[in-house]
Amino acid sequence: MEALCGDKTFKAERERLMEEWANLFDRSLLEIRTLLGKYRNNPNGHLISKQCGSFNFSVRAHWDDGGPDWLIRFPIPGKAIFGEEKFQNEVTLMRFIRQNTSIPIPEVIAHGTAAENPTGLGPFMIITWLEGTRMKVLIGKKVPVEDDSEESILDPHIDERMLKTLYSEIAKVLLELWSLDFDKIGSLDFDNHSNSWKVSRRPLTLHMNELIRLGGLHNDDFPHRTFSSSYDYFFHCAELHLLHLTKQRNSIYSSRDCRVKYTGRRLFKSIIPFFTSQNDINGPFKLYCDDFGPGNILVDPLTLRITGVIDWEFCYAAPAQFLASPPDWLLLKNANHWVEDEGLEAFMETYLPKLDLLIQALEHHEAEQALSNTGESLSIRMRQSMESKQNWFNIAVDNGWSIDFLYWEILDNYVYGPASITERVARMTSGSDLYSDRELFVRSKIEILNRYNAEIGDGEQVEYKEEEDDEKREYWMVQHKVPANTLSCPDNISWWHIFRRIPISTHIVLGSSTIGFVVVAALVSLRYRFTRK
Repeated sequence: MEALCGDKTFKAERERLMEEWANLFDRSLLEIRTLLGKYRNNPNGHLISKQCGSFNFSVRAHWDDGGPDWLIRFPIPGKAIFGEEKFQNEVTLMRFIRQNTSIPIPEVIAHGTAAENPTGLGPFMIITWLEGTRMKVLIGKKVPVEDDSEESILDPHIDERMLKTLYSEIAKVLLELWSLDFDKIGSLDFDNHSNSWKVSRRPLTLHMNELIRLGGLHNDDFPHRTFSSSYDYFFHCAELHLLHLTKQRNSIYSSRDCRVKYTGRRLFKSIIPFFTSQNDINGPFKLYCDDFGPGNILVDPLTLRITGVIDWEFCYAAPAQFLASPPDWLLLKNANHWVEDEGLEAFMETYLPKLDLLIQALEHHEAEQALSNTGESLSIRMRQSMESKQNWFNIAVDNGWSIDFLYWEILDNYVYGPASITERVARMTSGSDLYSDRELFVRSKIEILNRYNAEIGDGEQVEYKEEEDDEKREYWMVQHKVPANTLSCPDNISWWHIFRRIPISTHIVLGSSTIGFVVVAALVSLRYRFTRK
């Protein structure tokens, strides 16, 4: 099984869009200064620095009038897909945060659509400049990687006292976010009629941006609605993972690889009940930011106090278990990438001591706020998430690029018991309908892959291959001496764990009797494994 990589044919188009925009930017410096001067009521500003981020280009401006510096931001075509929607969501969210929390964030001065921007550079946002050093710079260390570039990891020799101070600061931010409740999953808006904040727009995520930018999906592939339950949202995400596999032309490399990825995504749906927190399945939901972390937290390098939290794009009301998940950024390098490179044991050995420091900081502030005696305290939820491996599910359901590795290496065996990937695939799709659907999918993907390879000038043609012996169910029946009529469900499934995660409404309908339990278990088996497509 090989990891998903982006569609190479999109690279040239992305680079063309970025180059055209960069050339226009270079010709528009005077217009940018004029636009800023209009909102400042002072035309004598100076553009003193610029910065290119992952999705936005920013310019800092200064005036000799005693006021704060400003920052004007533009989404970069070819990087930011949902430019106007992304900025509208971020502006709304920032105003909500300033009004309802003490988290230090920039003040929004002005924003506008592409049509309202005389520079021609697209949507814009003007915010106050915040002083500070990115936390990532203080705690990170650059290390070389295979492609002659560098990546940042948490400095192995960082002073623990410094880390405790910084984690204490982060804990205060997380607890403020945890205190905010929402009744739907989606993006925030302000209702002028009721003079209140509401979740009324679809959730806009970093994963959606990347699925279009690198995966070949389109805006029409995403729902334009909110969600009322974590369950529904997770199933939507699972369907999106399968759609991604289907629509990205180079998402598979061989017949065997395709079978593994297809089966993994079908199986992933079956474990959703196992990892869905029932206490808040229908809310309250919590603000969750895909890009929150040390790279977007500014601190005073002398006092180590947070001076600002920036870049609130891709922030939305999400299932509470996302915010309660042990942070993916504690080691700076993404957890799934660390595990892929170093192995789960090495990751845990490095990660757990840092997680303990963060949870201790949460517990300290919860005690100060008299929150630590509740079962819903953030520190308790975070420990439970790590112990139950819910954190790995959260990463996988939120990021389809990592689902293959995380499902097969961590989640599958945890839920269904030990088995090799090959055995699980063979036994899971042995039914005639499932087998037929899967092989039609494999044949189609091989044809699409060959057309893709021809388009990019790769002469390699991949042949469709029938199942080899170890890909057949009968092979594993012989290996384990299992009777031929044995059901092809996963071994060692914990029915009670699955049952108690089914919504209470299902329990009421079927009753709490032993018969009801068996019926529910059977329904779970049928509904959440393979019958949903």
